[in-house]
Amino acid sequence: MQAIGGFEVIVDYLADDYELGRRISEQGLQVELSSTVVETHIPAYDLAQFISHQLRWARTIRASRPGGYAGLLLTFTLPWAVAALIFARGSRWAWFLFAAALLARMAVAITSCRFVLQDRKALRSLWLLPLRDFVVVLVWIGGLVGNKVVWRGEKFSLACGKLRPL
Repeated sequence: MQAIGGFEVIVDYLADDYELGRRISEQGLQVELSSTVVETHIPAYDLAQFISHQLRWARTIRASRPGGYAGLLLTFTLPWAVAALIFARGSRWAWFLFAAALLARMAVAITSCRFVLQDRKALRSLWLLPLRDFVVVLVWIGGLVGNKVVWRGEKFSLACGKLRPL
């Protein structure tokens, strides 16, 4: 920790865990992931809290890895498939692409819920997945243009990855 300046140098960063790993790696040291799985719980949010949480995550990614953030655009499967459907004026290949994208997206979600998270309850909400895939595009845009985050009820501005109280 002394080689990277201690915890003091990362204390104001929104993505302090990312900064810790990045700084250790820049010292030529190896970063290893723990074999211990840490469980977490995300509380039930209302819509405003959900959007705020998603914007914080988006802005964290953008501040930490801007190139990776830009690349997230390529991962929005369903919105791109719908865009292809619209621009291709409903041609057969575009419908096939849309169906393939929807099936692949559902298969990934089902596999993640069932085998990774071991959460059978989540499958009941699978019908919301297409809606979430379109909301994430709006969140991505909001993450791109804004710099305000809410963390544990406190409002901050984000500059160069660091939090500044508002």
